[in-house]
Amino acid sequence: FFLFAPAYAILIDSAMALKILGISGSLRKASVNSGLLRIAAASATPVADVKIADISNLPLFNEDLEKNLPPAVTAFRNQVAVADAIVFACPENNFSVSAALKNSLDWASRKYGDEKPPLSGKPVAIMGAGGGAGTARAQIALRQILVFLDCPTVNQPFVGIARWGPQGDKFDVDGNTTDPQVLTSVKGLVDALIKLTIQCKK
Repeated sequence: FFLFAPAYAILIDSAMALKILGISGSLRKASVNSGLLRIAAASATPVADVKIADISNLPLFNEDLEKNLPPAVTAFRNQVAVADAIVFACPENNFSVSAALKNSLDWASRKYGDEKPPLSGKPVAIMGAGGGAGTARAQIALRQILVFLDCPTVNQPFVGIARWGPQGDKFDVDGNTTDPQVLTSVKGLVDALIKLTIQCKK
C-alpha cells in the first residue's frame, strides 16, 4: 500500500522507518476505537511502524504527582517523545473527548525542566468510530487541544466511522471489523500522516 509511493523513497533508501504511536481514548477491551488502531498497526510497512500505547494505567493528572512522576507516566511520555508522529483514535463522550484521552494529553503536554513537552509539535492524525456522527464533535474538540500544542494535524481524509449501517454493527464483539470502507479509510489516513510527517522533517 505504501511501499512504492515516490514520496517515501528517501525513507526506504535510508531504512529509517517512521515511528507512529497510536493512542486510543477508550479503555474498554473490545473498544471499536482501539480496533481502528489495530487496523493502522496492521498496515505497518518498511516505511512506517505503528505501535499502540496503553494509557489504562495512567493516574489522573495531579500536580502533586509531578514531584516524583509515576513510572507509568514516565514510560508513556517516553513513548510519545520517541515517536515521529501520533495517530489518535477518538471516542466521543458528551460531545467531547473521553476523560482517558484528555488525561493522557495532560500528561504528555507538560514541560519539566529544560525538556520539550513530548507531544508538542508532533504531526498527528485523528480518527474515530461511534454513533451517527462518527465522533465528529469529539474530533473537533481534540483539534482545539492540539492547536495549543502546535501539532500539525492531518485535515483530510476525515475518518469518522458511523458504527451502525444498513447491515447493523460494522464491528464484531471484539471491536474488530473487516468492512472494506473502514479498512480503506484508516489506511488512507495513515498514508496522509506519513506524508505530513515527511514534510515536517524537511
